[in-house]
Amino acid sequence: MSLLQLQMQDCALKNPGVQPCIHILDCTKIPVNLGNANYENSSVVTIDGETMRGYKLGVLRGITGDAGMAEEIVFGTLKTHDMELCREMLKNTSCFHENDILIKDRGFLSREMTNYRKTERKVDTYVPARENMDIFKDAASLAVSGGKWQKHPNKKRKGQEIQPVKSLGPLWASDTPEKDVPVNACVVHDKKTGKFFVFMTTDTTKTARQIVQTYELRPEIEEDFRQMKDFWKLSGFKSTKYNYITFHIVMTLTGYLFFQIYKNPEEGEAYTGKSLPVAAKNHKEIKPNGKTTICDIDLFRKQPCINDTGRMWGSSLFQSPEEYQSEADIDEITNVYTLGATAFALFGEYNRTRE
Repeated sequence: MSLLQLQMQDCALKNPGVQPCIHILDCTKIPVNLGNANYENSSVVTIDGETMRGYKLGVLRGITGDAGMAEEIVFGTLKTHDMELCREMLKNTSCFHENDILIKDRGFLSREMTNYRKTERKVDTYVPARENMDIFKDAASLAVSGGKWQKHPNKKRKGQEIQPVKSLGPLWASDTPEKDVPVNACVVHDKKTGKFFVFMTTDTTKTARQIVQTYELRPEIEEDFRQMKDFWKLSGFKSTKYNYITFHIVMTLTGYLFFQIYKNPEEGEAYTGKSLPVAAKNHKEIKPNGKTTICDIDLFRKQPCINDTGRMWGSSLFQSPEEYQSEADIDEITNVYTLGATAFALFGEYNRTRE
């Protein structure tokens, strides 16, 4: 994990001059076979009536253009609360800079951490309030009594209206209310359903329009990240060993990171706004000066297969665990592993041995 942080922060993000000022934090459940207790360090939980076994991945992403680059990650058990999993990362990450913005969901609601980021890190927070919170109820009530509704800036939300509500800090108090930073909010009203949504921020200079537009960056980036999880098969583990599982995640995120970085320079602009599946489908190889350079890093086969040799041909620096295991599946997940290992070799220190 520490090597991945090095690649992300010291190599991948700094070398191209990329320094995101808007960050998104979320946690992703990574399920595995419920009946297989051999998954090391996994836990079993029941959420909304569904019992599952697995892990939890916390990812801090920086927005660059139309995508979110993974800046820092934490990995743990499903039983760990989102905030507790990410607390130390949020306190100590080197990705935050003065006047940055952090967008997060309700799972990370913490008055103490919101105060800390604003006062110690000079980072503003955007987060939705829960319906059972006093600040939600009073903000909605104040908006109704104020009656100064505005059109929602998103044309896709014609049935919604927005209104600013200021000075809500005392309605969301910590154990030391004298240290609480000011909080404003944008109240969103869905005229069709009658429902209200309250988006809070510690940046008291923003209008209702600016607050909701900033928070709406999150679902757009979430869709890109969802496609990454599906297309790259983030949870397609080939082993129940914890070190193999974490390495698979590291390699997957590394490949995703470099795809996002590739879209920034001129040669990658053609893929701006496109997900990886679309880019892969429409990719056309460009041969400089009519020549093609071939780098032999692994055994090539035209389609998924079964490892029928045990130790397969290839360089041990780049081979995945299943390339050492007889009868193991060799497929696109193997490619993700090899791609990640190649990225480490090209962009950072890498001296991996089979052990």
